[in-house]
This record gives sequence, structure tokens and C-alpha cells, in this order.
Amino acid sequence: MSLENFAYTVFTSVMVFIIGQLIKQEMDNRNNSSRKRKSIISSLIAETECLLQLIQNRLDSAKDIAPDSKAFITLPINGDYFRVFDSVAADLSALNSNILAAQTIQTYMEVKGLFDDVKWFTVNAFELKKDLLLINKETSPQLNKYIQNQIIYFDEIVKERAPKACRSLEELIQNLKNAK
Repeated sequence: MSLENFAYTVFTSVMVFIIGQLIKQEMDNRNNSSRKRKSIISSLIAETECLLQLIQNRLDSAKDIAPDSKAFITLPINGDYFRVFDSVAADLSALNSNILAAQTIQTYMEVKGLFDDVKWFTVNAFELKKDLLLINKETSPQLNKYIQNQIIYFDEIVKERAPKACRSLEELIQNLKNAK
């Protein structure tokens, strides 16, 4: 074997090895990306299913307490229910779908807004109930109107926003499952 053939064989072998290593690294990266994507999707599904159940349980409790939604009730929501979303929000691009990432963000913002409003009402419910008891003909019309508006707004949350959040969560869960 000539020196030229030997050099060519060594060069070719080294190039094949390097290209093989690059291909292996790319395949490992794709596998890691796929695992990360599946992990994010599975985690989001678990969390959104829990959120959906939580809201539905609170709505069922509200219907038992005040079937006509005229009484002022609270739907206690305490705690941080968005740990998964908060931890994966920066990695939503791993979903490989801008539409699914946008839907995820939109749904979570809708549910977070709902929870913030419910928390506000829970914190202020005692004062509003106390004010309601004080309402009579001598009470200022402005206070009366304010309290009635708060009750109407809470009624809107119970009758409209919470069920809409449930529908959004159900749709997101289905889309996440389809993306698996």
C-alpha cells in the first residue's frame, strides 16, 4: 500500500468517524428534545386536568350553597396552582407549535385572572357581607350600588368566566394530548 493510499484511507476513516459522531450527537439532541417535549406536555396535561377539576369542584360547591347565585358566596382558592406552567413557560417553544404554545399561555392567563378575582372576593367577602347587612333605606346609594355591582360581578364569574375557563382548559387538554 502506498503512502498516498494509506493517507487517503486514514483521512477517510477519520472523516467517517467525525461525521458519524456528528450524526450521533444530532440524533441524541433530537431524542433529548423529543423527551423534553413529551415531558412538558405530560406535565401540562396533569396540571391542567387538576385545575379543571378544582374549578369544577368549586362551581359544584357554589351551586349547592346558592343554586340561584343570588347569595354572596366565596370559592376559596388558596395556594399556587401554576407551578408546572411557571417552570416550563420559558420552554414552551419545545412544543414545536406556536399555536399550541399561544393557546397554553392564553388559557393559563385566563385561569390565573379568574383565580386572582376569586382570591380578591374571598379576601373581601367578609367586608362585603358586612356592608350588605348595613344596607337599608338610609344607606348611601353609592355604597349600595357598589356592593350590588360587586355581587353582579361575582355572579358573572360564577356563571360565565369559570365555565368558560373550564371549556378553555378542556380544549387545551385535548390539544396537548393530540400533540403527544
